Amino acid sequence: MALENLSGIRQRTTVRKAEREKHEKWTFLELRNFIEYKAKLAGVLVLLVDPRNTSRQCSVCGYTDKGNRKIQETFSCLACEHTENADFNASKKILLLGLPSISL
Repeated sequence: MALENLSGIRQRTTVRKAEREKHEKWTFLELRNFIEYKAKLAGVLVLLVDPRNTSRQCSVCGYTDKGNRKIQETFSCLACEHTENADFNASKKILLLGLPSISL
């Protein structure tokens, strides 16, 4: 199993004043701890991957560009023209980043 390493995300992101309270209540570490706890009970390895460019890199051809995410919800690769939901593309990229380190 692979998860994005979101350590320091509050320092790397900026939000409007109206959204600051909601932003400060993000509990990524708590969620990660729950997942790691349950994974350990099931004998599943949890690998943390670098989140850099996971939302900008194509899960099909690997091309990375800011232009691949012209709108928040849609990923559209400028190189191979692969198009899908941006979150789904990023989740497949995270999975692929975690695969090389997992021994079968």
